[in-house]
Amino acid sequence: MLQLNKILLLTWVLFCYSTSFVFAQSSTIQFLNAVTNEPIVDAHIVIKPSEEKNTAIIKLISNAEGKVFTDYTGDAILSVSHASFIPFSKKIFIESSNEIKLEPVTIKIDDVIVTASFTPTESKRSLYPVTVIKEESIERRGANNLKDVLKQQLN
Repeated sequence: MLQLNKILLLTWVLFCYSTSFVFAQSSTIQFLNAVTNEPIVDAHIVIKPSEEKNTAIIKLISNAEGKVFTDYTGDAILSVSHASFIPFSKKIFIESSNEIKLEPVTIKIDDVIVTASFTPTESKRSLYPVTVIKEESIERRGANNLKDVLKQQLN
């Protein structure tokens, strides 16, 4: 009888130990573009757990769905960086499912003038007539590169 109790106890301990991995709390954080609601791929994430948790800093990179997975839950400072978005850093409570929206960086540049001359020239000083192709026109045409844009442009 004592042998049977030991076997049952050992079986119970092994069962509890193995199910602890299955039921371990896991968190998902998804990063989305605040304008288009599309996932942000390859965002660099740093999770700095609260001091009372005494846990190491967690560094992750978002996947193709804009998601990262971590076993950490609780208060933390979440910092996110990506070349196309404004950096994000905020104290949040990480729970089973989180969604963070990042604002895209908008950079306005001057018109780019493509000519056959060897020296850079402003459009108003050019010897030849200059046609400006606006951003909206390029988007409407669905061009993938400069060659496609120029090929579709009438002389």
